[in-house]
Amino acid sequence: MSAFIRWLKSIFSIGVDRKSEEHNVNSILDGAFARIRNVDPETHQQWLRLQRTIEEDSSETHPIRFRAVPYFASAAVVLALIAASYLYFFPLESPPEIFATGKGQQTTLLLRDSSEVTLSYATELVVHDLQPGKPRRISLKGEAYYRVRHNDTPFIVSTGYADVRVVGTEFNLRAREGKLEVAVLRGSVTVDASDGRKESSLLLSQNQMAVCERGDVPRRTGDIPASNYPGWLHGRLYLNKTSLLAACREIEMRFDVVINIEATDVHPEMTGVLEAKSAESAMRALCELTGKRFTHNGQGYTLY
Repeated sequence: MSAFIRWLKSIFSIGVDRKSEEHNVNSILDGAFARIRNVDPETHQQWLRLQRTIEEDSSETHPIRFRAVPYFASAAVVLALIAASYLYFFPLESPPEIFATGKGQQTTLLLRDSSEVTLSYATELVVHDLQPGKPRRISLKGEAYYRVRHNDTPFIVSTGYADVRVVGTEFNLRAREGKLEVAVLRGSVTVDASDGRKESSLLLSQNQMAVCERGDVPRRTGDIPASNYPGWLHGRLYLNKTSLLAACREIEMRFDVVINIEATDVHPEMTGVLEAKSAESAMRALCELTGKRFTHNGQGYTLY
């Protein structure tokens, strides 16, 4: 027993002038004694006798070296190293960042990986945690133009219709009105989707376009119609088998105006390019293409 007492004292030995440390160690021992008492009363009695023996022996006046702090400090260093190693191999994920534009708005974002995204009007972009060495994932509702920085990890855009996967390229995505339109200006992308029965992956190269409707597989639709595509970045509106109603809704979102349609034949499809640097110029070009007329009333237009 005396050897065991000396061993305990060698760990928790405290000089007469270190009362605060003595209190801390005693608190630790008292907690241990309490747990032992709840488990085994007989063992508790033995520990009480041991504690009284330690206290009596510690009352001697000979100097005692304090060695508790180094032991506790070493334990703290070990715990810190374990925590740092865990965070290195399993880094905490940051909450996603959400960016949005309203009607008539447009903005350009520089992501942490140096990729650049320009948001069109009425668009929401969610940027998930961009960690080095892991796939870069973002989500899109609306329309945006991407200039993706090339590195060893894929850049994945989820749209609700399909996932678009790239490594480094420039492309435009439009996820509106029940379908996704993909146009590649430089590089190449893959469009991954499922029709509920099978997975499909479509590879698109420079100047190629494709569409993917909800619940369907992607399909090519031809080449990009002009060098200054997409039109919303260059003050133009491209119509490709577009109805009059859809064209008016596009003008409304782009310029934050209201168009009241009094014309009856709004479903015929149109193909062409409209100069659309302003709502007024877009309405004028639309009427020239369709033979309609319009009036300007306050912040809106009436098409007839």
